[in-house]
Amino acid sequence: MTRLDEVTLANPDSHPHFTDHTYKNLLSALMCNDPGPNATADATLRELVEEETRRRGWESWIIAYHEFDPDDAPATSGKR
Repeated sequence: MTRLDEVTLANPDSHPHFTDHTYKNLLSALMCNDPGPNATADATLRELVEEETRRRGWESWIIAYHEFDPDDAPATSGKR
């Protein structure tokens, strides 16, 4: 069985891009779970969020967590 992080991180286009609300929920999960009890799962979540953050043009996932509003996504894109 292939691990999700191996597939996704080896080929970023292998996963569907997250919706704005899903991305915000992942940002929130990472912020609330830092540090979390499962190092492997935590690392996978962090890598997925960091990948999506770069794809969306944000400098860091922490900035995106504080500034990104999925209900106003075009105005709060990291690509300013």
